[in-house]
Amino acid sequence: MMPKIIIDTDFLSSFIKIGKMEVIKEFYKAPSIYITQAVYTELSKTSLVKWVDKTPWIVLESIKLPELRNLFTESEYESIGEGERTAIALASRYKDSILLMNDNISRKIAVRNNIKTVDIPGFLFVCKKTSFLSNEEIQLIINDLK
Repeated sequence: MMPKIIIDTDFLSSFIKIGKMEVIKEFYKAPSIYITQAVYTELSKTSLVKWVDKTPWIVLESIKLPELRNLFTESEYESIGEGERTAIALASRYKDSILLMNDNISRKIAVRNNIKTVDIPGFLFVCKKTSFLSNEEIQLIINDLK
C-alpha cells in the first residue's frame, strides 16, 4: 500500500512557487496529495490557491476539533499554526502517512506522535540518494527555492 502523502502550507507553497509539485507526486508514486482545510485557508491568502483549485490530485480533508485534543500539550497547541496542527492531526489518522512539513517544532510534535515527517532538505536528500533526481536537478530546485 502506498503511503498517504500529507503536506503543510510552507512545503506546498514552496513547491508550487517553483513549479515542482509533480516531483513530490512522482517520487512518492502518490495518486493524491492531501491537505487540510486550514492549509487551504492559509494558501487562499495568496494567488497560489489557484494552482490548488485546478489540480485534481490535491485532495482536501477536514479535521474535527476532537482529533486535535490528544496530540498536543497546551503550550504546543499555542506554539504552532492551525495548518501545522491540522496536518499533524490528519497524518495521525493514517498509520501509513508521510507528513511533508518544514517547521521544526511541528515536526518534533509529529514525531512524538509516531508520524513520519520529511522536510524539504530531507526530501531533496532522499531524491538524490535514490537517484530520482540528478545533482543538477536538485541544484536547480535549491536555487529556485532561495
